[in-house]
Formats: sequence, structure tokens, C-alpha cells
Amino acid sequence: MEPPRLPRLPEPAAAVRQALQRPLGSPPLVEIVRPGGRVCIVLSDRTRVTGHQVFLPVLLGELTRAGSAVPEVIFASGAHRPMPAPEMRAALGRVAGRVRFQAHTATGACEWLGDTARGTPVLINRRALEADHLILTGSVVHHSFAGFGGGPKAVFPGLAAVASIEANHRLLLEPGAAGGALEGNPVHEDLAEAAALARPSFLLNTVTDPGGRLAGVFAGGMVAAHRAACVMARTREMPLAGLADLVVASAGGHPRDIDFYQSQKALENAARAVRPGGVVVLVAACRDGVGSAAFRRWAGDHRSLPELSAALARRFELGGHKAWSLARIASQVSVILLSGLDPAVVREFGLRPAVSPRDAIDQARELSGDRPLTYLMRAAALTVPVVPDPACAGEPGLAPR
Repeated sequence: MEPPRLPRLPEPAAAVRQALQRPLGSPPLVEIVRPGGRVCIVLSDRTRVTGHQVFLPVLLGELTRAGSAVPEVIFASGAHRPMPAPEMRAALGRVAGRVRFQAHTATGACEWLGDTARGTPVLINRRALEADHLILTGSVVHHSFAGFGGGPKAVFPGLAAVASIEANHRLLLEPGAAGGALEGNPVHEDLAEAAALARPSFLLNTVTDPGGRLAGVFAGGMVAAHRAACVMARTREMPLAGLADLVVASAGGHPRDIDFYQSQKALENAARAVRPGGVVVLVAACRDGVGSAAFRRWAGDHRSLPELSAALARRFELGGHKAWSLARIASQVSVILLSGLDPAVVREFGLRPAVSPRDAIDQARELSGDRPLTYLMRAAALTVPVVPDPACAGEPGLAPR
């Protein structure tokens, strides 16, 4: 199963320039930013592939044409580990000297902008709010419970405080929180409402191919440009005639398998394609380990899905939500993980560790027989299987919630 081929842009920089000059649902950027205006550009952190090496120089050129002050870049860490200065400088590359930059810290100084209709307190990075114009960037892919990445997620949860992120993410326990769904999705609707309170001036979103090259560029108003990008991202969905006995999946390489926390996105896609009681073999390097101490603690302390659901309902904590998602998968399929993690750590998550490709194959045969119907997914983080069964809408291969 290969992710559907997206047409690579032959002249990506020109496509970025055209998107900025002919935006969706917004005046062009040069008409929004006034001479001397202070601009904050929100960039994704190291866990995302966005094509910023292409679009950022063009974006800075447009801001120079508008006469803005020296822009500030904030890397949207959300609750992830903030990027240290050398990582940020390397990510910015040749434009590092043209901007000021810093990483968002979810425990740092934030300003309260109000509460959403669902009661989420909206606490946003104070430095970002001091700018005259907040420009959001990012890439759009399916997100397991927020519908799609990109769009408002750059500012919320990207620039939000821990308390805000936890309040939003606990909504994943409610019906409608699913990949590929925006309308009626409580997580997306809540975070979009929260992001709007920060009054972003402009959005630039991309869709990339498995190699990280630009396939689409969408700019303009936060809602209009994001929705257009989601239409292209939805072409990654792959209709299946039926569910497999065995799925062998690679996360798709760095940074999609930088740690187990990020690799779980590939596992969620792979689980969509396998029958209940089937087997998933996930190949993910996880060179940075688990990726979250809270994730590991929750997985170790609460093994069953009902126990995790009850514990999260009592006290929601980031990392616990990933353990809950993993337990939901492991309750329906057997998961064999071939990674750089210690086998003992893998077992803490209720998964079967494999120490070699041969070992993974042998275990899969033991569980699924000699001639299982098998799907191979070389870039599982970007491949979204869809089974045409209305009972499983949003979560093919998994029992509906």
C-alpha cells in the first residue's frame, strides 16, 4: 500500500509566491502588513515535515516587500520538548540571520484570552501575542483525533500552555473525535475556536509528498486556506475492499519515527487496515526513545483500556491520551514493534518486541498463520486506509466509539 502519488510542484518557490499573492479568503500579505509592522511567524517543530526550507525565504521576501520590521519566528512546540538554539538555527538554515527566533515552552509566559464554549482556557504564548501580525504555517496531514493537522493547530496547541492543551485534548474521549473529520469533531471545533481568539492575520499551509517535497501550497485566511489544504490531504485516503490479517508498516523514516510518541501515528493508520484479532508489525527507529515520560508512565500504570478511560476521566494528563490510544489499538489487534527501544520498554506498552526483521516475521507467522492476507505500508504515517463501512466511519479497522 503506497500513499497515493501527489503531483510534485515543478517550481515550488514560484508556487509559494503565487499562493501568497493570490490568497484564499484574505487580502494578500503585502496589503495586510504595514511598514514597520511587527510580525511573528509560527513554524512547526522538529517533529513535522512542512517544506519550510522552501516557503520561508519566499515568505520573508514578501514581508520585506511590505516593509515589516525584522520578523520573529517561534517554533510551535506545543507540549513537546522545546528545540534548543542550535536545532532552531539549523532548521532555519540560510535565513537564520534574517530573523529573531525562539521556541515555545508550554510552561512559559502565556496570556489568557478567554475560555471556549467547551470551557477550555485559552492561554497563548505572550511573546507571540505582542506582535502586530501572527502568521501561521504548517503542513496538513490526517490527525488521529483532531481531524487534520495544520491550520489552527499552529497556534493552539502549538503556542498554548499545558493546562490549555490538556483541556482540549481530553475531548478526544468524546464521540466525533476522529481522523479526517472536522465537522462535529469536538477537538477540532474547540481548538479552532481557541486559535481564533489569538486573531492570526494569515496562514500558509503545505501538503508534502512522502519525501517531504511540496505537492501543494495554500495561503490566506486561517479557515479558508486550511480547508483547501485538507481537500488535497484527503487524497491520501486509500479505499480498501476489506481488512487484512496482517499489516507490515514502516512509519516512513525520520522525523516520523523520531520517537515512539510520534511513531504511534503510523501505528494508528496501520491498525485501520487490519481485522479485529489481526496483527500489525510496525518498523520505527525511535532513536529518541519513547518521547514522553508521562506516556510511558501511563502505559505502565494502566494496562487495560477501561482502566485508562476511567483514569483519564478522573484526571487528564498529556501523555496519558497517547497511552489510551495505544491501549485502544492493542485491545483489538496484536502489535509487534521492531525498533531501537529496549524490549522491556516495549513490553511495558503491552506490545511484542522484535529484535530483528526475521524475529518480527516469525512472530507474525505464529500469530496469523502461514498465508495471511497481508498489506505492506512503506509510509504508514502518510497512508490512510479507509474501509467503506458506515459502522466504522472515521476509524476503519477499529471498533467505533
